[in-house]
Amino acid sequence: AQARSHLGTSHVGSVLPPQPLVSSVAPRGAAIAGEMLCEAEAINVLKLDPGCSLASTVPDRDLEDWDPGRFTFQCKLPHATGQPGRQFELYFDGLSSQTVVAKRLPPKQVACELQAMRNTGQPSGGAALHEVDLTRRLGHPSSGLGGCVCACHGAFLDEHGDVLLVTEYIPGGDLVALQRSLSRPGPEREWQAWPVITSLLHAVMRLHASGVAHLDISLENVLCRARPRLEAVLIDFETAEVGGRRLVLGSVGKPWYRAPEMWGEEPWDTFSADLFACGVVAYVLAVGRNPWDSTEPGTCRRFGFFAKRGLPAFLRTQQVVWRNTCTGTSAAECLSPRLRALLQVLLSLQPAIREGAVALTLA
Repeated sequence: AQARSHLGTSHVGSVLPPQPLVSSVAPRGAAIAGEMLCEAEAINVLKLDPGCSLASTVPDRDLEDWDPGRFTFQCKLPHATGQPGRQFELYFDGLSSQTVVAKRLPPKQVACELQAMRNTGQPSGGAALHEVDLTRRLGHPSSGLGGCVCACHGAFLDEHGDVLLVTEYIPGGDLVALQRSLSRPGPEREWQAWPVITSLLHAVMRLHASGVAHLDISLENVLCRARPRLEAVLIDFETAEVGGRRLVLGSVGKPWYRAPEMWGEEPWDTFSADLFACGVVAYVLAVGRNPWDSTEPGTCRRFGFFAKRGLPAFLRTQQVVWRNTCTGTSAAECLSPRLRALLQVLLSLQPAIREGAVALTLA
């Protein structure tokens, strides 16, 4: 994720209700000063003491010591290989009698952020501490977000100095796995995908109502829970913005999910950007492929055509591919009027129009 600055501050004090747009420009977070620490230095910095702990960013509790007697290792999860510097492991939690997932954060990154926080007396603005903080807050039962974010079982420090962020295990996997399991593009596939699309939109709107914009919504960052119907569950809050609806400068997220306004020089609305990314997810679930490689001006002909000619013309030109074979059918022929109308709103080049998307899902 590229650095951003926004109109207002973004450090987490609590999950705040939506607030009006504010008007003073400030950096998103203090830069992390100095070189990365060596392994031994990192572990020393992570030893919790009054001068160096998560307390200034997560006031309710420090990192707990990892308890091997409580957590029984089961296996490493293969999908973690796509995230550099991250490792996901499956454990049985004897305290809750549940299977849980531990996201292992390397000590160097966390320690460097903690060191900067100790040196400045201010939150570091680093992605690792930000994610630990938000995951614990949003995943707490009191957050009111149960069902649309993973329940958090705590953040721990093991004997190697690694931070393990422990959340509930959702065996359904992410939306990458789901979209590969769906039927051939057409009415049956859309019928399968529609509950997930609507659930994702409702989860994002609940997150926004709590004052948080995700800013990295993608197939990889949404899990799928089946109880009793498919439900979308948001994960990975490294790049999230808190404090209500905000105007932000810069860009963040994967290039094909980024709202087009992110590439400009004007501030953009964080909540509207999340909805554009939801539109890309909806398209992929229904059609089975990304609509474009990037929304950056001048880099992708497909997006350039979409921006110039509009969604209806774009859908007519996109040939559906199923199992590496062109079906001879266009995306327009595969999608119902209801889904085409939803995409028209979510993928609008006018950010304010996207807010009407949820009303369409309730029709």
